[in-house]
Amino acid sequence: MIIKLLDDSVINQIAAGEVVERPASVVRELVDNAIDAGSKSVTVFLEEGGKHLIRVLDTGCGMSKDDARLACERHATSKIHTTDDLNELHTLGFRGEALSSIAAVTRLKIITRSKDEESGTEIMIDGGELRYAKNVAAPIGTDIRASNLFFNVPARKKFLKQPATEEQKVKQWLTQSSIAHPDIHYKLVLDGEQSINFPPAEDMISRAQHIFRGSSVTFDEKIGPLRICGLLCHPAMAQADTKAMIIFVNKRLVSDKIVSKAIREGFSSTLKDSEYPLGFVSIELPASEVDVNVHPQKSEVRFRSGGDVFATVREIVRRSVQNFNGPVTMRSSNNLYVGPITSQTPVYSQNPIKFQSNIQNRVMESSNTYASNFESNKTYSNDSFSQPQNFEQQGTLFQQTTSEINTSQPFLFSNLKYIGQALSCFLLCEYQENMYVIDMHAAHERCNYNKIRKNFENKCVESQLLLVPQTIELTEAGVEQCLSRKDMLENFGFEIERFGNNVLLIRAVPAILSNVNLTPIIKEIAALEDEMDLGIIDRTIDFIAARIACHASIRSGDKITKEEAYALFTELDQEDFNSACPHGRPVITSFTRSEIEKWFGRDR
Repeated sequence: MIIKLLDDSVINQIAAGEVVERPASVVRELVDNAIDAGSKSVTVFLEEGGKHLIRVLDTGCGMSKDDARLACERHATSKIHTTDDLNELHTLGFRGEALSSIAAVTRLKIITRSKDEESGTEIMIDGGELRYAKNVAAPIGTDIRASNLFFNVPARKKFLKQPATEEQKVKQWLTQSSIAHPDIHYKLVLDGEQSINFPPAEDMISRAQHIFRGSSVTFDEKIGPLRICGLLCHPAMAQADTKAMIIFVNKRLVSDKIVSKAIREGFSSTLKDSEYPLGFVSIELPASEVDVNVHPQKSEVRFRSGGDVFATVREIVRRSVQNFNGPVTMRSSNNLYVGPITSQTPVYSQNPIKFQSNIQNRVMESSNTYASNFESNKTYSNDSFSQPQNFEQQGTLFQQTTSEINTSQPFLFSNLKYIGQALSCFLLCEYQENMYVIDMHAAHERCNYNKIRKNFENKCVESQLLLVPQTIELTEAGVEQCLSRKDMLENFGFEIERFGNNVLLIRAVPAILSNVNLTPIIKEIAALEDEMDLGIIDRTIDFIAARIACHASIRSGDKITKEEAYALFTELDQEDFNSACPHGRPVITSFTRSEIEKWFGRDR
């Protein structure tokens, strides 16, 4: 075997393979460059899903003729100069590979002009080869056109999807990215037709509220050197797509397992295993505390204090989700962001509900642990990701956004006028020109779950001895799983022991289950996976509490009296969180009078 150096053309195509995967990859690199150049307007044009043409037009600082030519060379950049700069990155781009990689697999034309130049520059590069560079008339800014993607790499071109699929990838990335840069005007034009038009917004949350429709909570907190803001949609709006939750780190759109896990754990049992919350979370911290140079496409990061970031995000999300109280508007589940907002797209009104409790009363128990950990540059093992930590809350405002709901007072279930029970499951109510529908099982389940969790944490669960101990047949492994959690189950009120290789004997149960068939819940507990860290242990506790609550609650088909309905409403008002059952389903939905009148044509 003879070793030899590769040709530059082969090297360029290998490098392009790391950076350019599809049209969305090209758009990402060019838009990031436009943002770094200070552009306040970015317009993206696609033809045939980007296969024929990808064009990005910006109003940034532009480039001189020499800089434009040099920018297309490998590892050429204006953003770093020494290795020390890698520890303090404040730009989205820095590798110096974007333009050279794109030029290697497209026919690339650049028209640019800096404010110091009287004329602009036009450069044409064909498959990595410079064809010409000339002076032209041009406005300040940069216009880059990449045509015939992968024209010289047919093996990769055949892996591109249909134009509609490639367009959707670009649309998704551009929409998500726009949240982190609300001061920039974003446009997307597909085959000559405008698809996205996002005018400048006041801040990230304001732009997100025009993208995510329906019930949501927002937060913006600063803890030591860490700032976290975001918007979380109601658990009932969770998606099967792992990309439903958008994550930014220092305004960089990333995929991060630590933050994703923290967000899901913050939602606790309100999400099913196959569901992912909808919304965005933005983390800003000193550049020296995060390494963004860990992925060729800059889509991943590594935190210096990952344990602190994890615990802080989880706690903020947990407290934010707890603020989902009151009804979810019926159209929330059907009006998520499914397409771009254009100048013709109506935006539903979203009136903010500012929670009435004094912010000072929500200050957390301990001092600024996060800040002190940062200053000491303390390192953490993976185990610390799940360690509960307390942080001082500084300058925070939680608010819930819904549509057309009276926001003068906090929502109270006890204010509702109970009309009756429908379909043996739903409670119909009215109040102030709105009609409300309550899922009685979800409502009772939420109350029971909250009570069970509080009693478990306070070690005051009421247990009931069975007059006749009950035996439940399981697999041998299932018996072992239950016995391995014996201490935990005792804290819930169970008393269990082995009764043969594959039989479990139940001597006592939580009082709330005294008249309930135990077999289903014991079999569900026996099927749980082993606890490997504190995060899984907490989810196990949530799961068991949720299953107890479910089996102890009134069910579809049960009859409920008016007095029982009002008693349930009173109990819901006493709960800190009453908007969703432990599985994330909404407890109550609302319909406005105007919506109902439209159903029957009374608005005409």
